[in-house]
Amino acid sequence: MSNNKLLWLLLCVLCCTIADALEIDLMTPISESPEDLNVQRVINSRILPGYMFGRSVKKIKASEELLQDTIMNIESNSEFIIYASLRLAASRSGALFSISHSQRKLILLDLSTRGTGAATRVFLRYRSTSDSTKTVVFKDVEELGDRKYHTVLLHISDVIGDNGKKISSVTLYVDCEPFGKAETDSPISSIFSYKGTLLSRLEFRIAQRGFANKIHSQFGGILEKMILIFKRPVRDLIDGPECGTGLGALSRHALPEPGLTATRKGT
Repeated sequence: MSNNKLLWLLLCVLCCTIADALEIDLMTPISESPEDLNVQRVINSRILPGYMFGRSVKKIKASEELLQDTIMNIESNSEFIIYASLRLAASRSGALFSISHSQRKLILLDLSTRGTGAATRVFLRYRSTSDSTKTVVFKDVEELGDRKYHTVLLHISDVIGDNGKKISSVTLYVDCEPFGKAETDSPISSIFSYKGTLLSRLEFRIAQRGFANKIHSQFGGILEKMILIFKRPVRDLIDGPECGTGLGALSRHALPEPGLTATRKGT
């Protein structure tokens, strides 16, 4: 088979995979009416629209439909990707998004950053089978701390742990390069399936955390894009136009071993 035919087949497979993929846009609550939320629309050097967040931002709560779509797809898929294009401008703890139980003040799923420069950290909080919030921490993510635009990907997939039980593998990519890998205590796909998880009691916040009318841990910086991607392998994403690295880019990089750059802890 000639190289041209092989490339054509690879492109066909990639296009079919993208066509079957499902994306949930977490920026929808903001893009519909940013002015009402005290969010400033900006144009960066790449001529892409973005949204700047400061401390005066109002409550940004996702719709019930967006929450339902998120829950349904996380529960029904063994893997998914969190994709964000952003620029950090504050060292304080800031949540990119947060799903929590408003009555129990329990976080179910939450992605946040903290720190600046070489001390920048990325946190993934999740509800464990022990009905408490656990945290995966990626330390010293220096690439995100330079106050420039970056792409953050978290690939989350269900795997079987050393104890024979289902858990999740979490891999962080920064600018489409693998940064670190960790494992959770229990699968992310089951965080909504425990007793007492009523839809009416869940708070889905964007660029902040909060319960009822309270707001805290506001994201400080600019968000261009933040989506959840289902039914698309992470390799296809990195080899695709979102990363602009061309076919076969991921094969040039070795994935880090679990535990090298991430830690687990309870909160």
